Amino acid sequence: MRASGVIAREVAILGEGVAGLTVVVTVELDRETKDVYDALRDSMCADDHVLQCYFTAGQLDIVLIVAVSSPEDYKAWAERTLLGNPSVRRFESFFAWSTAKSTTKRPSSCG
Repeated sequence: MRASGVIAREVAILGEGVAGLTVVVTVELDRETKDVYDALRDSMCADDHVLQCYFTAGQLDIVLIVAVSSPEDYKAWAERTLLGNPSVRRFESFFAWSTAKSTTKRPSSCG
């Protein structure tokens, strides 16, 4: 299954509190063009703080799951990555204070 690409990679999931803070970030773009999406995708994929990046339909354009070591670390990341990007109209940050469920397992009904 690894050789065929069905299994893309294997990961270790650290226990709660071991890996710092998790922040859910919603992003609204100023402009929606292919170039803007491509540049943001490339930037988010290259950023070690970004664990997950979803381009969404509706009011919000992007949802990010970001890992940081502290609120100060998040502030520096957000200033550098989001406030410094002219394509970002606004963003909201939600600090996770506990984890009720976190899994990468998909239900069998999804394929």
